[in-house]
Amino acid sequence: MSDNIKAEIVRLVVSQKEKASLLAYFTKHQEQQSEAFSDLSNFDADEDKLEYLRAYLPVFPQKIKITEAFPQGLMYKKPKPLVASYGSNWEYQFDTQLVKILKKNTEDHYKHFKGESSDKMNCPTYFLFSGAGTGKSRNASEFHNMLIESLKNSNNLELKGMIQDAWVFNVSLENGTSFSRSIEPFDILAIGIRMLWQVYNGDYDFNRFLFTYDPPTPLEVIQLLARGHHKEKEDMKKIAIILVIDGLQNFMLSNDDGLDKNSWFYQTLSKISDLGVSNDLFLIPYCTATITRPFDQAVQPSMRLRVHLPVASLKPPTILDDNNSSIKVFQDNHIMNLLVDDCGGHGRALEVLAELVKDKNIKDCNINQLMHDLRSSLELRYAGALNISASDAQAIVRAILTRTRLDSRNVVPGTNRFPDYFVQPGLIRFEKIGTSVEGYLNAPYIWIWIMSQPSTSGGDPLLRDWQFCDYEGHAAKFDRRRIPGAQFWEHFEYFIVTFRCLKSKVLKEGEKTSISDIHAGARLRLKDNFNFTNHHLALEHAKHQEDTNSSHYAKNKKILCEDSEVNVREGKHCIINGGSAPHGDSFLGLDQSRKDNVNPNEVHQTKKWKVAKITKKLYYDERKKSAGDKDFFILFTTSKTEDFDIPMNSGIVDESNWNDYFGPFSGRAYNYAIVGALDINNATTTELMTIYDLGEVTANNIITKRPFNSMEEERTR
Repeated sequence: MSDNIKAEIVRLVVSQKEKASLLAYFTKHQEQQSEAFSDLSNFDADEDKLEYLRAYLPVFPQKIKITEAFPQGLMYKKPKPLVASYGSNWEYQFDTQLVKILKKNTEDHYKHFKGESSDKMNCPTYFLFSGAGTGKSRNASEFHNMLIESLKNSNNLELKGMIQDAWVFNVSLENGTSFSRSIEPFDILAIGIRMLWQVYNGDYDFNRFLFTYDPPTPLEVIQLLARGHHKEKEDMKKIAIILVIDGLQNFMLSNDDGLDKNSWFYQTLSKISDLGVSNDLFLIPYCTATITRPFDQAVQPSMRLRVHLPVASLKPPTILDDNNSSIKVFQDNHIMNLLVDDCGGHGRALEVLAELVKDKNIKDCNINQLMHDLRSSLELRYAGALNISASDAQAIVRAILTRTRLDSRNVVPGTNRFPDYFVQPGLIRFEKIGTSVEGYLNAPYIWIWIMSQPSTSGGDPLLRDWQFCDYEGHAAKFDRRRIPGAQFWEHFEYFIVTFRCLKSKVLKEGEKTSISDIHAGARLRLKDNFNFTNHHLALEHAKHQEDTNSSHYAKNKKILCEDSEVNVREGKHCIINGGSAPHGDSFLGLDQSRKDNVNPNEVHQTKKWKVAKITKKLYYDERKKSAGDKDFFILFTTSKTEDFDIPMNSGIVDESNWNDYFGPFSGRAYNYAIVGALDINNATTTELMTIYDLGEVTANNIITKRPFNSMEEERTR
């Protein structure tokens, strides 16, 4: 707002309410500021100037005070849910960590209330700040049930009874009762009028209701209910009040309002907390907001007890049937399980997926079209969030895949934006390391898939092929160098190689990097940083079984591959070894620019042992047959590993660090490892269509002509 018009409003207007209304009006209508200030020069008297400014404000009829409108008081009425989306009838998933937090704080709060020692330092206000579509409104709707669940094992029977029978108010600043500062200048009164709306039994719609009644404070609404229920002051001490406010960000004029103690937003937070600091009412405030910065960076620190609740990722959802039994929303099928996992527990993404598959048999559907519809629906809903440049998209993917440690106060490398900018829409998460300001970006596979597309406009085949599927039906090419994409039926060793190639592509060609960066998340033991020059790796498949120990190589080591011969010493190819090779499953040379051109290898070994744990002997034996002392060797297994010192220049990815290493790809990696390869003679139509370039027509043709004794027979028939 122009400082001139703002200064004139502050100087001329005495009434705080009128001053707030004028400031709010000109904040919203900035295009009128200059003209209004210029027109003020036409008046000499301040009274005339004030009258002129008042003309900008909409004229409303005199509002009725609630004590006059409802002299007998009103009766309490249970709230409606704050969410009505497709997944609103899914069973709520109680988070054990959240339940523990609520139990302790609620019991402590009640102890101080009973002892008449309520203070801002011991009366909690609960906050859930997170991105869009992460389940804030559903959590808000379930807050009462969360409190009940948290006290299930409490010994305080009086408190349990009060919470069970609590008066709950669900205040939404969106979804049919949206907040407008131009007509609601005081935030705390906007909360009060919506509390009144919940218990109102008249015929007015919300807008008419808003213009009819003088907005009350929250305590005035509670007093009105006390009168309606004939409750005295002592009686009200036996009733718990739960005040849920959803969409608190609508009170903000600036993203930094929470850091400004003089802002209306911050002062409203204080007023909300004040409601819970009472020896006369046991009131529990709970607020949600679409704010993605860490709470301590979004709201100015205070001596008040503010409890920031965690947002848990959703597990595969369930719903109650007519017999009150839990049934799975999604079909129990490994394709479906993978798709659910790809959504990363993101509520809105799961809702979209559920809508798409509700009438489909996942074992016999056009998986290409399903994936196309899923992506289109998500892109439509998150158009603004996904509108980022190709360079920013590549930087984000790089930060996620290499688990780059980021400082939330600094820009993401390769961009000019802070982590908060990218996590704000709710698609990407910033996972803090303990209580520090540092952490990692993380995102579900579905968002990586969508975000990678801007970075592939130049035709990068690796990132392009890391799509869920191809959308056109072509004849299957059965090129073993093709990246599996959605083909989680391919061998796990294929996945490892393509994942390694993908990591090379998110770094710059010729960039200096290290094993600890490339294999971030793995358990490593390195003699030094093991630095090398990154190359954008080409995926190749050796025609024969190859020795992967670089100490056995000559100065140049040529490997005969599918359609070319490559020099592994150059470090530009990631090679899948010949089938059943008694060495590493895959390998590449690491370009350390040595004068003697004897660069070491990076060797991968994948094992699905049925033993309970990987022993030291098993690990050492695998390394010895696959790599030399100067090579880097890494073992991938879904098993657990005994606690032993791994050899120098070695690494391991097992059950304990699987998610840390694979990140958004962890679910897909697990399916590769567990499900195994596709059996062309038993695969369903849907399963066949997960193969790159294989469409519905070809899939049906395979089913008609099978069984086949070999892939060669399939090609000829």
